[in-house]
Amino acid sequence: MKTNPSTKPNPSTKPNPSTDKSIVDSINGDKSKKKTLLTRVKWVLATFLALILVFVAGILYLTNGLEHQVTTKGDLNLAAVEDGVYYGRYNYKRWTNELAVTVAAHKIQEIKVVKDVLLSKVDERDIFFKRIIDQQSLNVDAIAGVTITSKAYLKSIENALLNPKAN
Repeated sequence: MKTNPSTKPNPSTKPNPSTDKSIVDSINGDKSKKKTLLTRVKWVLATFLALILVFVAGILYLTNGLEHQVTTKGDLNLAAVEDGVYYGRYNYKRWTNELAVTVAAHKIQEIKVVKDVLLSKVDERDIFFKRIIDQQSLNVDAIAGVTITSKAYLKSIENALLNPKAN
């Protein structure tokens, strides 16, 4: 039976250290590349998970309190309110606000923000305040998209005018 000489080890061949070293360096280089790639993948996954966590926390924060019902006592008797600037505050989570309501000749003349809600939409707020001044009433429709904020403003105005402490 004949054997293939190419499959037999050749005892006369000595190991070549330079060839062996290049093979080892090649293997170590591959390991280094794999470690670098693995490190990058870990960072990408960690960043992705952190972004998801921030997103979920933000959604939870923004939706916290949406079930809360802000109610006012109804319309005001402005005939009983003297001329002056009255301050009212409403405290509830991100809808906490403080307003200054100016009354002259038993009419609401101006509503200014002393401390606004956390996420205020200025244009909608100004439209809402104009409605209150035009109608001289707290029986105005809340603005869609800022319903709880609108009601929180109404509560501050009510608190200012029902518990008058003019400054």
